[in-house]
Amino acid sequence: MPIVLLGETGGGVPFGRTFFNSSFDPLVHKMGKDSARRLVLYLSDGTTFEVAHIDELAEHYMVVRGYKGDVETNEQSVSLLPYGLIYRIELGTKAESATRVGFKWVPPGREAAPAPGKKK
Repeated sequence: MPIVLLGETGGGVPFGRTFFNSSFDPLVHKMGKDSARRLVLYLSDGTTFEVAHIDELAEHYMVVRGYKGDVETNEQSVSLLPYGLIYRIELGTKAESATRVGFKWVPPGREAAPAPGKKK
């Protein structure tokens, strides 16, 4: 018997790889290229995951670096999240008082330019 995750429909999960590859980038840019952003994934297990960076978009899961829960700490972890666990996405501006770095988005296929004076 196959496991059906919350959010799955006959056409797949609402926030799957296709969403992040095609629809997510325009949403991030609507927030403003230079503004500090905050990305929170609400998961069907009742937890939240504040994303610092999306490392990889695999076929059935994403590899993300981020912060756990509501505890204000800069300690990051790497997680592999099946797309079916994501039932809500919150994208907003980072509070000025927040100590965390915030969310950095580099669309798939584009690499971040190296810092001046640094080689890749």
